[in-house]
Amino acid sequence: MICLIHFSYGIMEKIDMLKKSFPIVIILCIILLMVGIGAFLFKSRYDKTVETRKMENAMRDAARAGTIFPTDGVGPKDGMKGEIPVEKSIALSIISPSHGTEVKSPTITVRGKTVPGADVYVNEVETVAGTDGIFKVIYTLEEGENVLLIVASDADGNAAEEELTVVYVTENE
Repeated sequence: MICLIHFSYGIMEKIDMLKKSFPIVIILCIILLMVGIGAFLFKSRYDKTVETRKMENAMRDAARAGTIFPTDGVGPKDGMKGEIPVEKSIALSIISPSHGTEVKSPTITVRGKTVPGADVYVNEVETVAGTDGIFKVIYTLEEGENVLLIVASDADGNAAEEELTVVYVTENE
């Protein structure tokens, strides 16, 4: 009889211990479930972000190349030729010199206007347009006919170019 009482007392202690630890076990299970769901959501959100970035980069590259394609991944849609030209030009006007100008000095100042902050190249000479879009480059000419290619590009990769010819005439001619 003492043995039976002792046995039932041992079972009662274990049941009491389970009752005390049950809320802790439930809380731990809930925490693990929340961590698992959070990890799943983060991963799917991260994967979507990566895919979105890849798509944005592809669209930006296509826009710089001058074409974009339908984004459904299938190809050209009915009635489409497969390419849509994208206008990617910025404003560029040359104030001076004008095309065909003859000069007697070995240097010439090329002045123009484009978008503010644009990178401007006159052949290999670089400058940056001011906040008003005005730029000026002092360019050294070679004797005779000089072809000047003026290129302006903004931070988004949009660009414009103008070409003009300037003739450097020496005193001997």
